[in-house]
Order: sequence, then structure tokens, then C-alpha cells
Amino acid sequence: MGASRFLYAASAVAFLAVYMYSTSPSYPYHFTMGDRLMSYAFQILFQDTVWKEALEEIGIVSSVDMTRILMAAAVKVTNWCLEKDNSLFKDSEVAGIPVRIFKQGQEKQTESKTRVAIFFHGGGFYGGDTATHHYICEHIALNTDMTVISVDYRLAPENVFPAAIDDAYTVTKAFMEDPSVDTNQVSLIGDSAGGNLVMAVIVRWRLEGMEKRIGKFASQVLIYPLLQIFYFNTASYLTPAEQQITTTTMTIQTLCSYYAVGNRSLVPLLQSGRAVSCRNMERIVEGLWGLVLRDDELHLCPNDTTSVENVLLNPIFSPLATESVKDFPPAFILTAEYDVIRDDGVIYANRLKQAGVHVETLYIRLGHAFVNFVKCPLCHPDAMLSMDSIVNFLNAKRQMVED
Repeated sequence: MGASRFLYAASAVAFLAVYMYSTSPSYPYHFTMGDRLMSYAFQILFQDTVWKEALEEIGIVSSVDMTRILMAAAVKVTNWCLEKDNSLFKDSEVAGIPVRIFKQGQEKQTESKTRVAIFFHGGGFYGGDTATHHYICEHIALNTDMTVISVDYRLAPENVFPAAIDDAYTVTKAFMEDPSVDTNQVSLIGDSAGGNLVMAVIVRWRLEGMEKRIGKFASQVLIYPLLQIFYFNTASYLTPAEQQITTTTMTIQTLCSYYAVGNRSLVPLLQSGRAVSCRNMERIVEGLWGLVLRDDELHLCPNDTTSVENVLLNPIFSPLATESVKDFPPAFILTAEYDVIRDDGVIYANRLKQAGVHVETLYIRLGHAFVNFVKCPLCHPDAMLSMDSIVNFLNAKRQMVED
């Protein structure tokens, strides 16, 4: 690492350290300094801190744009510190949608047809791109014989639902119809909001009859997925505010509003507990998920259907609200203990198991977004463990198809 790169990295660490000790949330005892710095990096990017709100209030820059600026800066710092193999990928388009294609040499890809992993990045539907998740896709490409397609889908608030899922679905359909692709060996992968798109594509694929017309997906990999955006009383959401060390309930409610309507106007309704009728809450939360609604929740929810339920309960928007997951693709689901959306992944895994679908799970005692730290020297042991587990799952799925 050159002197200038070291200086940039040291400056970033110093800034994080100052921020860390000035805000001082309640961390688990086992968190190392590296764990805390990693968590603070995510907080700076995605949480609406006082200084972000101040910049937006005086009209300098919106919170969304500030998040994107910080993410772009993080990518630059990361690329300065790491060596990117430019021969491994190329930027392209599929049906007018930008994609980054990762492909190893022909010595690894010896089959006449290509195995494909389609990756949807996280970022709360309003941040992230192929650059922010480059090293996750690189790791998959280097350790499997798959071509990895990272999709640069349209972001909120400029492009509201269903723009992101439309792009994800269009790219997926294009590769499933490509004669050079082995349609029995197409896997969908996504983290956070990208995990939402993975399940949403599977749900829509079934609703439109594509399983019979084209085929089923080989597998699905969901990394701390956000799978429903209307019920904020699961155990993970009820974590005390001072212990919500990366994602917060407010963060999820805000991104939901951006994704649904392009602004924050839905946040008060989501906070009130009156966004979804009691009838639908009971049908989904109790009937499909097997949870028990508290009396105070039933007291708050309205009797009549609300004006926003057609979006919030749409199984393409909140795919965990889908009626059935029977015969879904084999799944690998990673969840993080200190993450308010942890239980989305847990509920999905339980539903799949109950439906007889093969499921592998991994539970990591960290906060959200740690898997991005997969390439050394900016690596974390749990990120490397997680990605190696995902690679092993993908390679095992290939072996099962061949057998």
C-alpha cells in the first residue's frame, strides 16, 4: 500500500474513531474495535444523523444525496486500499439496464452452457450500485464456475416501486431466455434490499407462470434480507433503540416511504401502527408467519382497509406477505443478530422449512452490512466465513443438479 493510500485509510479510521466516541451506542461486550468501526461506517452512510438533517434543512444537500456521496467516497477509499482485477469484469447493459458482468477464465467455465448468478445489491432501494458490492461479486466469481451478473437497478426516490423490481425481473428473464445459459443453473443472490428483490423476482416469476414456460431457479441466496415493510413489531424491531447499532426502525420506515411514494410522507403512518387493517395483519402476521399479535397492536390497527395496503401488502413489494412458498428454490439465508430486519430472514427460513424446501441458514453475531468487508486487507473474519459458506452452498447446488 502506497503512502497516499495509507494516509487516506488512516484519515478514514480517525474520522470513524472520533464519530464512534462522540455517539457511543450500547455495543455487545464481544464487539471488537474492528466490529465497532465497521458498524459506524454503516451508521454514517445510512442513518439520518443530526448533521445530515441539518444539511438537508438548510438546503445544501438532501439526506439521500449525502448518503450516495458518502457511498461513492467509500468506494474510492476501498479501491485505493485494495487491488481490483479489471480483467475479471466488464460493464455492459441488458435490455437498457446497466449490469456488471464478472467472469473467470475459460479454464473454470468448461461447460457448453453457462452457470449464472444474478446479484441484486443492497442500499435501502435508494443507494448502492455495482461498485459498492463489487468485491462480493468478485469473490463469488473467483470461487465458483459461475458468471455473476450484478444489476444496477433504478433507485428511489427518483424511481418508486415497481421500478427496481421491474429492472431485476427484466435482467433475470433475459438470462433465463438466453440459449447460452443453463437455465437449470441460474441462482439469485441479494443482500438487504437486494434480498427483497430476490424473493420478489421468485414470487413474480411464479405469478406470471414462468416456472412452467421457462424453468425454475437453481437456488436463492439472501443476505440479511429486508422482506416486508409494514410490520415493525417483530422481536428484532423491538430491540431497544440504543442497541440498534446499524439498522434502526426509523431507517427502514424511511426507506420504505422513499421506495413506495418517493418521499417521507408515509413515515408517520408506519410509525402509528395504523398502516394495515387488523384483518390483514391477522391474516399475514398470525396466519402466514405464525406470530401472535399483541392486544395493543390490535387496538391500534384500523378495521377498514387503508389506502396504502395495495402497495405495502403487494407480494412484490413485501414478498414475505406472499401466500405460499411451496416449491420455492433451495435457499441459503444469512441473518445478523444485531439487525432490526433479522427476523425477516428467520421467518422466511421457517416458512420454507415448513413447506419442505431445502434451507441452509447462517447466524452471525454482528450488525447489518458486514459482508461487504470480504476482501483483505479491509476484511472481516465473519464476512469471509459468510462468503465462503455461500460459495460452498452454490457449488453444492451444482453437484446436486449433476447427480
